[in-house]
Amino acid sequence: MEAYDLTERVNHRTTCPEWLFREVAEGLRENIPNGHRRAIQAAHGILLQASIHRGKGPRSNPLAEHARIHMDTNFRDTSLTMESLAETLKVHRTTLFRAFQSAFGISPSMYLHNRRMEAAIAMLHGSNLRINEVADRAGFSDPNYFSRAVKSATGLTPRFIQTSTGS
Repeated sequence: MEAYDLTERVNHRTTCPEWLFREVAEGLRENIPNGHRRAIQAAHGILLQASIHRGKGPRSNPLAEHARIHMDTNFRDTSLTMESLAETLKVHRTTLFRAFQSAFGISPSMYLHNRRMEAAIAMLHGSNLRINEVADRAGFSDPNYFSRAVKSATGLTPRFIQTSTGS
């Protein structure tokens, strides 16, 4: 929960992603590596959705929405940082942080990190890439940091996730 910045607040969504909870339950019931992979991916999806709280809303803040779209489009770029994003958007880093936090209830850096983690976990499940290749393709410039981040977010090492899913 800490890895998704969910320790001090609960985000109430308008609709519960019931299909994700069903996917976790079904994956665990299968009790095979592919079922566990489905459960891990669905659980990550639940946490990702819970971490994105709609504050005042992106429509009331075009800067925040533009930042989100830019991060979704370019998250694989290892040189994308909050400094480079603020420079691209021609705003101060603090202005970017406040606008994004207000609109989505999560910092832009945490959003970018979570977006990269989502892609990395999917790649660990669906490819035979080496761990450092997955890290790079998901936007993590340091494979050691990537391994620690995956362990922190899932409780599992990247190698374990990859080998337990038959990749």
